[in-house]
Amino acid sequence: MDTLFNSFTSSPKFLLMCMSGIGNTIMFSPVISTLRKTFPSSYIVLLTTERGGGELWKKSGLVDRIEVLKVKGSVTKNLSLLFKLRKERFNFSFTAFPSNRIEYNLVSFLIGAKYRVTHGYKVGRLKTLAFLQNRRIPAIEGIHDVEQNMNLIKTITKEKNNQKNVTIQLKEEEEKVEWVLKKEKIGKGEKLIGLSVSIHYNFPYKRWAEDIKSTFAKVGDFIQQKMKKKVILIGAKDEKNIVKEIEKQMSSTPVKWVGKDLVTTTALIKRCALIINTDSGIGHIASLVGTPSITIFGPSDYRRSKPFGERHLVVRKNLTCSPCYSYPFRGTKMKIKCKKRECMKGIQAEEIITKVRKILDGKNGT
Repeated sequence: MDTLFNSFTSSPKFLLMCMSGIGNTIMFSPVISTLRKTFPSSYIVLLTTERGGGELWKKSGLVDRIEVLKVKGSVTKNLSLLFKLRKERFNFSFTAFPSNRIEYNLVSFLIGAKYRVTHGYKVGRLKTLAFLQNRRIPAIEGIHDVEQNMNLIKTITKEKNNQKNVTIQLKEEEEKVEWVLKKEKIGKGEKLIGLSVSIHYNFPYKRWAEDIKSTFAKVGDFIQQKMKKKVILIGAKDEKNIVKEIEKQMSSTPVKWVGKDLVTTTALIKRCALIINTDSGIGHIASLVGTPSITIFGPSDYRRSKPFGERHLVVRKNLTCSPCYSYPFRGTKMKIKCKKRECMKGIQAEEIITKVRKILDGKNGT
């Protein structure tokens, strides 16, 4: 494999396939920045989906072009895009981790890069048509997704993963955020703590249970009343009611940020002193823009998918059944069977507040 990887020009054409959510794409960003730094004259195309944050990566300057597959779009149009990409004759395609899915392997095969690089898994090799990829790097259980992704390119570059290399240009959006905050009577230097309820509709099991909304409200009240920091509730357009319910349960008044576009929301997250989220892309956006975060984990394995970096803490219950999310190492389905979600119900406001104090007091922790 090394021999093959050493036999390309100094201006290779890379196709980077990030077809999961924004969090997975951000955990692939060290690969994107490393390839750009190592091969400055290369041509890099990012293939993503509507929820992969393509509009955000336009602000990075790391990719030459972004193509978007419509998950629920026309099959004819999607196939047309794939065959258009096929005609470009890419030297390499890299599929972001986790990738134990038949659709990822099919898309890579149809595009037909010379070297189609993905991870190899012990389960689902026939079911997912993994043989359609011609270079498979062993997926290693127990390491972070960022490290998994960097393993894909370690044979062509010696650069270490470093998300600080990724810079998102947000000047216009930052000005817009300050204008909105000014209307809420929040000064430019005033610390702002974001509480995010955002979870993609495909992963409802990551959301707090109904009785936990009061816990979120308690955290918000403590931050505003005891710590004297302003709280902003962050939610997607379809989460407007959840935000309202949390606001109703709070005895103090938070600011609301609902249904805003991804790039402007990224600028808001950059503006915050801390982000508290429930295992979503919001925490990974925080790591991208340098904002500390606290992430509440339940079924997912925090060891491999928590926001990458030193100032990102985790709150979870240490149950024997958690984490139970088996994809991609022991299954090919991105679902869980448990309906009780005891791992989420048991989380108390005090546990989160303890982490908030660590972050705002400048102390490191886990």
